[in-house]
Amino acid sequence: MLLLPTKRSLSIIPTLTLSLAYLSTLSHSLPPLPTPHPATHGFSSSANWLVPSKLLVGTSPLNTDDPSSTLSKILNSNISTFVSLQKETPPEPYPEGYSQYLSSSSSSSSSLLSCNFLHFGVEDFGVFESLDSMKAAVDEITETMKGPIYVHCLSGKGRTGLLSSCLLSNFYDVKSSEDALKYVQSCYRLRAEFGNEEAVDGISPETEEQREMVRKFYEELK
Repeated sequence: MLLLPTKRSLSIIPTLTLSLAYLSTLSHSLPPLPTPHPATHGFSSSANWLVPSKLLVGTSPLNTDDPSSTLSKILNSNISTFVSLQKETPPEPYPEGYSQYLSSSSSSSSSLLSCNFLHFGVEDFGVFESLDSMKAAVDEITETMKGPIYVHCLSGKGRTGLLSSCLLSNFYDVKSSEDALKYVQSCYRLRAEFGNEEAVDGISPETEEQREMVRKFYEELK
């Protein structure tokens, strides 16, 4: 016997559809911001993890006392993409710009050849030319990612703090811009655990203009 849907069974269908949609969003929801800890978010005196094993941020590898050692340590963390924000430095002829600091026979040198290199020039202590240009950078980085990434400027706290505060939205359920800023700040100060005295009370992002752009970014996400 053919059973026709009743008025009551039809009324349940929209509710069921909504429930399934809700469950689907839950299964793809992002985790909350974790509590930064040296064991999980620490890396070195010049860099720190924002997302352990996924998003590493810090100083330009070439702006350290030992570029060779710095690069090797970064590459040994399986970094697949380098993102430079240094407008004062033209895009390096990658990977040649870094290769000179590594032994051609080293495993790090081999890893370097498979890396992506992105360059978004921002003035030192400055911000992106517009909110749209920063959002475009976030989108391009997201599309290019094939593994862990390393974001850097010169000292790894101002411009790097600006962009990475916004990149966090791809990894965590960030409730507000202030939560993102506090988290980035806390992670940055973990560099003090590795001997970086400036990080003890340092600020990242560095300027109010940079922090304001982060606020505008999250305001548009609402």
